[in-house]
Amino acid sequence: MDSNSSCRFSGITPELLKDVTTTLEDARNEILKLVNDNDVLIGHSLENDLHALKLIHTTVVDTAVLFANNQRKRPLRDLSHSYLQRNIQLGSHDSSEDALASLDLAFLKFKFGAEFPPSTKV
Repeated sequence: MDSNSSCRFSGITPELLKDVTTTLEDARNEILKLVNDNDVLIGHSLENDLHALKLIHTTVVDTAVLFANNQRKRPLRDLSHSYLQRNIQLGSHDSSEDALASLDLAFLKFKFGAEFPPSTKV
């Protein structure tokens, strides 16, 4: 994957990483200081992040799975627009904006239950 494709999904550009000295192991260690086995991780398509960090976490609320339609995961941008009336990811990604959208989508699902959103099948 070239750097332009990577930036499209992560918002990370080679220029942003130019002076970074943090290693993957450093990042993992910082995350492990914040997260323990009792914590619930909430996000969108978290398997990608956990895989990249080489971490396994058993208590995950993944909005990509919660809002999957016919076994198809919908992009966070589309879910946010449809169910939160919020436009996100206009340009590059903002991880805090994505995290908040994921959290708000999870709250909607918990508030309205497993049948939310209602099926449009006839």
